[in-house]
Amino acid sequence: MATNDRAAGEASGDEPPPLPTQPRAEDTKNAEALLRDPEATAEAMSEAVSKAGRVRKALGEAFEGVRATSRLVLAYVRGDYRDVSVRTILLLVGALVYFLSPFDVIPDFIPALGYTDDAALLLATAKAMRADIAAFLDWEKKRAAKPRPE
Repeated sequence: MATNDRAAGEASGDEPPPLPTQPRAEDTKNAEALLRDPEATAEAMSEAVSKAGRVRKALGEAFEGVRATSRLVLAYVRGDYRDVSVRTILLLVGALVYFLSPFDVIPDFIPALGYTDDAALLLATAKAMRADIAAFLDWEKKRAAKPRPE
């Protein structure tokens, strides 16, 4: 056996990096800072929805999650919706901060692959927070159905 043979199960240098399942520590730290500034948060949420629209095909089913998450975060920051933990908000904003960064596990400029990691993280975060997101969507529907005072 040659000395440069790889051991069984050892990753080769040609394998892609593992896809993220949660925001990086730096994304969570940036999310904390962002949440201290409601105007910056609103701007970032708008930017996330806009970017998601531009790369909708690459995001696949994560696209709707970006829109719902952005609305949840905005409602939280405005104080309209608080039936969610700070931890959940930090994870959701951290995932959107990751999505907004062009330089992540797989840089966004790489054709056909650049948003694979973003979509994986957005889907993993939405799955982990699905009960919170579902509760928000229910609240949103109920709020929209209420008659507005004239």
